[in-house]
Amino acid sequence: MIDYIRADMIYPLSWDNGDITECAFGSVKAVNEKERIYLQIHRKGIEEDGEDPGAYYIENKYLDAETGDEVELPEDIQELIPTGYEKPLFQILIPNVVNNLELDSPMGISIYANAIDQVKGCDLIYDSYMNEFVLGRKRILVPYSQAKMQMQKDGVTAPVFDPNDNVYFALPGDRQEDMKLTEVDMSIRSEEHEQGLNKALDLMSLKCGMGTGRYKFEKGGVKTATEVISDKDDLYQNLQKHKIPVSAALIGMVKALCFLETGADTLEVTVDLDDSIIEDTNTTVDRNIRLVTGGLRSKLTAIMEINKCTEAEAKKELERIAEESQITGQNVDWTDMEGDDTEDKENPPENEDKDDEE
Repeated sequence: MIDYIRADMIYPLSWDNGDITECAFGSVKAVNEKERIYLQIHRKGIEEDGEDPGAYYIENKYLDAETGDEVELPEDIQELIPTGYEKPLFQILIPNVVNNLELDSPMGISIYANAIDQVKGCDLIYDSYMNEFVLGRKRILVPYSQAKMQMQKDGVTAPVFDPNDNVYFALPGDRQEDMKLTEVDMSIRSEEHEQGLNKALDLMSLKCGMGTGRYKFEKGGVKTATEVISDKDDLYQNLQKHKIPVSAALIGMVKALCFLETGADTLEVTVDLDDSIIEDTNTTVDRNIRLVTGGLRSKLTAIMEINKCTEAEAKKELERIAEESQITGQNVDWTDMEGDDTEDKENPPENEDKDDEE
């Protein structure tokens, strides 16, 4: 069974150059309506205890959530499990970001750990923007004598100002103004706030590794997949960077599962992550056509990238294409563009028999 543990329930025990080799994992369980902490320790064998120091062992413990005392394990859980595997059966997946908060810690940090100030800035500007609509609602000034009064702590009465009251608001004045009704319609500083919010979003996005212009407080602010790559956007570069630990974790997990199932550790695993969010399929096809046409890439490599397949599968596909071309008597034209078929139909080749007669 594959389990997922939150970062705050992961406790590294041994690590070397950031690579965690021994680790304890905690999870909350309910046993007989009592809360228990299930502690699973993945460690290497202890030679003094007669264990294989080159293999991994799993210790299982149950702790009382209130006292921390160790309690009896359920019947279906063994206290010690020898895996017989020289590699860990766990994978720690962390963002590929330098942990500048705890330099000696093997655990990573969130992608927005260094952008807390920028997040607070966005929140501040947003609150100010919303406050513009709360305090900028249309109000009516009425005579001071007709305003709702309230006794203050110093014994002086003063008109009550309720920011949610959009009907009456009283101001003291001379007797001529006392009988005058005035409408107040304050303008909303929307443009200034939107510019400030856009700038704050840009700063936050940049600090999180997604580049500028990723989020915009306006319509039509979304970049296309082609723009992301052609501009060498920070988002695409960070995507490539984060692929490294993700691919390594997936490969390690698949190999561990294969060992548990078959006992073999010779499986070759490759990971092909989908880039369709960043680069659509049409863009990939068009780029490969241009490279093949320019002699900068083989058809085999192009098929491998377009179809996301292995070299052997690409060779079979290339053979099928060649066979179909021989059957139909046509050559595969990688430079075929839209409109070529129409041109051929409008200008058909002359009849060879007619030329012979002439």
